[in-house]
Amino acid sequence: MLKSLSMLALLAVSTGAWADVQATQAWSRFTAPSVPTGVVFMQLNNTGTKADALVSVSSPVAKKAEIHNHINDKGVMRMRQVAKVDVPAGKSVSLQPGGFHVMLMGLKKPLKLNDTFPVTLKYQSGRTEKITATVNNGSGMQNMNHGEHHDHQM
Repeated sequence: MLKSLSMLALLAVSTGAWADVQATQAWSRFTAPSVPTGVVFMQLNNTGTKADALVSVSSPVAKKAEIHNHINDKGVMRMRQVAKVDVPAGKSVSLQPGGFHVMLMGLKKPLKLNDTFPVTLKYQSGRTEKITATVNNGSGMQNMNHGEHHDHQM
């Protein structure tokens, strides 16, 4: 019995190193009623000693969510779906306009100014994180209040 408990404790400690990525400052731009897509930006902070990666995203406000990046394709900026966003140990990665971002496709209703909505992030380590995105006019999170991490009220 003691050996089993020791193994469980070791497993918890060894997998806990993966749980050091946290998303903060999640925001989205408001959308017009006829626009079927939206976007979510955020900061991914890895305070741990092991790398992880964001591998999928979902939200009940859209039929589908994908991770995208802007790339320069022979002088033309294009958006492309990517399999993941790497978050190196001890580093932060910004999902921001002109770079990595979450595309919300098939919005179920327009994203209205000051509304909030849930977003679920899944990491390569298998861990999931539930956050809240705040809809604004495209100004990011500079003037918004930040709440507790596990249920961000920004």
